[in-house]
Amino acid sequence: MIVAVFEREDAARHALNRIGGRWPATLQSGTPLEHSGEEQRLGRIIARAAAAGAVAGAAIAVSVQWWTATIAYPLDIGGRPSPAWGSYVPAAIALAMLWSAAAAFVAFLVASGLPRLHHPFLASEARDALYRGCVLLSVECPEEEHGEAEVLIGEAGPSSIVVVEE
Repeated sequence: MIVAVFEREDAARHALNRIGGRWPATLQSGTPLEHSGEEQRLGRIIARAAAAGAVAGAAIAVSVQWWTATIAYPLDIGGRPSPAWGSYVPAAIALAMLWSAAAAFVAFLVASGLPRLHHPFLASEARDALYRGCVLLSVECPEEEHGEAEVLIGEAGPSSIVVVEE
């Protein structure tokens, strides 16, 4: 991981924009800067997971109710046909909402890299720059691309660049 310390926010934004296309999923900043495209990427992942969870929950609810009503325990009540689909809708909607919320929560945790109890950045000397009000940018990239990342970050004018071992 490479950590760059910037004195000015605009320089950090410039570096973030320069690297954004290279390693989009691994950018982190030590201040509340907007990541170009990060919130859209995270939103797409969560939305897709929620939709998949809703479909899976509704399908499971309808399948279990159909199996119970037609195969496991068929009852002839009021001359209704065995697969009375209208009665399956309330439980299907409830399970779709439940599974959607659970899938969105799990997708958020996975996409955000949580729960991560220790970050290697906390053991570096660049951590102290946060107390001085500096802007930090960390880039996780393969070791063979460290040189290229340092050059891209260096063009934005950081006050220091530190390589942190994980």
